Amino acid sequence: MTAETYHNICDYLAALLKDSAWDGHVYAVGGCCRDEVMGREINDVDLAVNLCNGGIGLARWLFENGYTVDPPVEFERYGTAMLRLAKYPEHEIEIVQTRCGKYTAENAQTPGCVFGTVEDDAMRRDFTVNSLYYDISAKRLLDVTGYGLDDIKNRRLRTPMPPESTFFDDPVRILRCIRLVSEWGWKIDKEIIAGAQKNLGGLKDIKPERRRGEFEKMLCGADPVRAMKLMRSVGAMTSIIPELTRTYKRKVCYGNGETLWDCALQSLRNVCDAGGGLQMRVAALLHVIGEMPELYGMRDTHDLSLRGIRLAEVCEHMLRRLHYHQGFLKEVLFMLRNRYAMARWGNSAEHCKDRTLKSFVRLCVNRQRLAHMLVFIDCINNATSVDGGDMRGQIPAVREKLKNIDKNKNRRNGCNN
Repeated sequence: MTAETYHNICDYLAALLKDSAWDGHVYAVGGCCRDEVMGREINDVDLAVNLCNGGIGLARWLFENGYTVDPPVEFERYGTAMLRLAKYPEHEIEIVQTRCGKYTAENAQTPGCVFGTVEDDAMRRDFTVNSLYYDISAKRLLDVTGYGLDDIKNRRLRTPMPPESTFFDDPVRILRCIRLVSEWGWKIDKEIIAGAQKNLGGLKDIKPERRRGEFEKMLCGADPVRAMKLMRSVGAMTSIIPELTRTYKRKVCYGNGETLWDCALQSLRNVCDAGGGLQMRVAALLHVIGEMPELYGMRDTHDLSLRGIRLAEVCEHMLRRLHYHQGFLKEVLFMLRNRYAMARWGNSAEHCKDRTLKSFVRLCVNRQRLAHMLVFIDCINNATSVDGGDMRGQIPAVREKLKNIDKNKNRRNGCNN
């Protein structure tokens, strides 16, 4: 939403709450305040209420007075409610009480919360740039930690408390930190890295869905390659796909001395440049696993068809640990299973006969999947310098063969008609 819409919502709520028990106790907080200062599009509006059980209480009050589309969705354990205002139904609003709750070893997967002051709430947040509060009644922006606005200006991501404490309270913040600095192009302080590394073990207690969510946002962000490099330098890849850490120093068996990790990152970069979606980006990272047959108990690496099958099997296991749904898995695994399908077609597809290509088209079932596979293979081919030939011309040649096949088919159909 625009900053104008954001302020319209805040002003509307302030008018509703005037002279009520809520007046002066409601703040817009976090991302909406930060994004407005940064001049970015505002994704959503989060409200904090500095009254005990204020999040659910305010949501119920708004519903009971006819200001919401439907009854609010309440999460009593967290003191949180979700609703849509009748006047702004397209925007979901989250309302929560100000908190001083803490994530512990016992509740790290589903942390509860305890009511606290605005100051308490600011100190328990992840970063100073997310500790900005906008008092909707007074129409005043509050930088509670005293560092948020300066950190935005200086492009610095800092934690309200010592990094070790902030990341201990919620280890998923380690992944969020990596995501934000890579997306915004900011620098990451050594103190942040040190605090993150001391708390990497806590990520194992975080629900797979939360870890996966941050990982996906990295891959879909402004600079996925930098995010993956930071995942390596911080050591956080062990919490997502630990098998990839084995590619960091593993040399490819061809090319100019690149590692498998180098190939994975270049493939990812190529896929991003080509406009490939999340599924293709995940597949681009994982395809190098196929060059480590010991991971799936395979000795004969010359059987490329079997290698593709085993690659898909081992990667399915990796992705299921992150609770990916079946539809997502189906497309990623199709790309990986057929990653070697064109390996013997030649640098310019000179060994690919029409019947072979037609068989591959039928395997893809539809033209959209075929198009995705061609982009995927092309990105891999362009990621590595291969001894004995340049594979960059392979997919363009395949596309030309497909055009000729289609022309001949149309010509025959025309004659038959």
